[in-house]
Amino acid sequence: DGTVVCVFRRKVMVPNETYIKERGGEQPGRPEPRA
Repeated sequence: DGTVVCVFRRKVMVPNETYIKERGGEQPGRPEPRA
């Protein structure tokens, strides 16, 4: 009947290499980048 049930916006924050280097290297819970 066209009733809108849910509207949402999603953002994913992924640290880049510069962020990791500035904060002391390896961060837990991050997948390895693909080559």
